[in-house]
Amino acid sequence: MTKYAMLFLHPNLRSLTMSCASTDYPDRLLVPFQNDPQLTKSTALEHLHLEECDIFSPTLAILLSFPRALRSLQISEGIRYDGFFSARSSRLHGNVTPGPFVDAIAQQCRDSLEVLSLGLGYSRQGFQHINHPGQHLNLTAFEVLKRLELDVRTVNLVRVRPTCDHATWRRLPPNIDTLKVFGIPLGERPPFQARRRVWLPFDTCLAADKAKHGVRHLSTLIYSYEYYREDDELPGLAILDDGDSVEEISQVMVAQRRLVSRCNELLPVYRKAAVRLQIEMVALPNGYIPPYLYPEDTPKHGIVWDSARA
Repeated sequence: MTKYAMLFLHPNLRSLTMSCASTDYPDRLLVPFQNDPQLTKSTALEHLHLEECDIFSPTLAILLSFPRALRSLQISEGIRYDGFFSARSSRLHGNVTPGPFVDAIAQQCRDSLEVLSLGLGYSRQGFQHINHPGQHLNLTAFEVLKRLELDVRTVNLVRVRPTCDHATWRRLPPNIDTLKVFGIPLGERPPFQARRRVWLPFDTCLAADKAKHGVRHLSTLIYSYEYYREDDELPGLAILDDGDSVEEISQVMVAQRRLVSRCNELLPVYRKAAVRLQIEMVALPNGYIPPYLYPEDTPKHGIVWDSARA
């Protein structure tokens, strides 16, 4: 990103997307302009998207010091390349540590950020507890934040598994109205195996007792599952409602039916809590990984269940 870092000093640019970049080190990035009072909080940038990037938290803090009021920030680390291309193009920094990463964002954007989307590569080790310093995303200082999106790996930095510890109030922003978990695998490849057990990232207690969990304004909860399009052609067996007949349908359809059935069971809980639960399916193009370039095929999104219409 060193070569293109001057983009962050553009006075009128409002939206910027960069992919497959490294933030480099502070002593190599815009050194003459760091801490310049005339440039700090001087640009019009409002929406920043860093896709499949290699992030270094101190450098990120420098880049975020220039926008006057950044409202939307989307970051994904280059973890999709791990194990595939790392031998040819190793990452410079590796996965960010949650504590310093949040501090870098909060230092510059705490009072302006309204939308935050994260796909991070960090995973706690067995001996590390989520409440240990630096081992979780402490987003409680972001009082302006309205929408939070976390991928299936990053969500483990705000929740424990397999059961809720009811302590998300220590981690989640207090005023969000929309929470989304994306990138949830509908099955495993290869070969595709539809999940026998439906998995929802959060227990229903998050919605049933919003105030206790620190999300008293939560109104929409979105779970986004993904699969590869070619998996939708793999055959599977589904037992019909009469309990005797067997229908041969795709493995993806089997998983979707189980998921919808489970959501119908939980519908009274979410309606009583006044939380709209949405189940999204994302069909990924075969053979491609983000960022998607023209004329490559792109993911197809669709809502398969919505508590507001159930």
